[in-house]
Formats: sequence, structure tokens, C-alpha cells
Amino acid sequence: MRRSCHIQVCEYNLDQNSAAIFYRTSAVEYELGGLERLRVTPEEALTLIGSPKIEDRIAALAAVEKFPAEARPGLVAILLDASRPAKNRVWCAGALARIGDDENQVATAALRQCLGSSNSAVRWASLDALGELRCAPAIEDIARLVHDHEMVQDAWDDCSPAQAAISALEKIGTPDALARIPGKRGER
Repeated sequence: MRRSCHIQVCEYNLDQNSAAIFYRTSAVEYELGGLERLRVTPEEALTLIGSPKIEDRIAALAAVEKFPAEARPGLVAILLDASRPAKNRVWCAGALARIGDDENQVATAALRQCLGSSNSAVRWASLDALGELRCAPAIEDIARLVHDHEMVQDAWDDCSPAQAAISALEKIGTPDALARIPGKRGER
């Protein structure tokens, strides 16, 4: 019996020659059989989340989805560690969006903190995650970045934190969030 799962993948790689950033979000289908054979623990997932192999990162996402409470603190720690490669931090933001937050809102607090990152890809991923989480308490923080047009270097698509901020506000969808989108009625 073939079983599969659909995983929203944020593809982020560093080009060896120019350290150029490639960022792409796409729906990818993977056979669960391959993921089940890996039997990745939450601890191993935290190592694999920054792997150069897409299969490892997908396995890491599958593991954190199975054990969100165990994986969340490690994902938050990596996300907040500015000394870590941006790729690791971006994938942690995406993983946190997939597993959600706990009652203490530690993940959303970390994502909000990363909106001040010097790396545009980390800001972009944090905005995207806050939008996916429909984090209404972050509306003001998100709105501050609607004019942040620093491009994610050499991205496959034109993407900037500004575009992610507008998308996040649209996903949150409250009247206050929508009013903060440039060009909308009641623009601030």
C-alpha cells in the first residue's frame, strides 16, 4: 500500500560559488515509506533541519510534526541563534509554523524577535510563519515591515520581507491587520 503526504516545503539553499540564496515554497509529495524508514527522533531532527539534503529536511519536518512538544524548544533555540546558518533558521521558522505554538506562546515570541534579524531571509521566513499561525498579537510588529523591500538575495521569485508582511497581514485577516496593508482603506 502506497501512502504519501503533502508537505509545504520552503526550499532554501546556499550556492557554493557565490553564497547566493535560493528560496522557493512549493507543495511536494513524498512517500511516507521513505520517511518511516528513517525513524528520525526529535533530537536528530534538530540536526537534520539544516542538512544540505532535501530528504533530510523533509524527514526532520515529519519528525517535529510527530513530536511537536519535544521539538519546539530546540527549534526555538536554533531560530534565535544568530550564529547559526540562515538556512537552519529559515527551516526552523517553517517547522514552527507547521507545528504551531504552545500555551506559553514561546514560538510566536521567537518568531516576532526574528523580525529584527539582519538577514532578510530570516525576516521573510518569520513573517511567513507568523502569517501561517494567524498571530494577531503580532500585527503591529508585522506592519512595521510592510516597507522592508530588501530582497532575499538571488531568490527564485521576487521576494522581500515587505511581500511576506503583506501576505501575513492578509492571512491574519482581521480588520486591524487589513487596514495596515499599504493601499488599503485606513492605511496607517
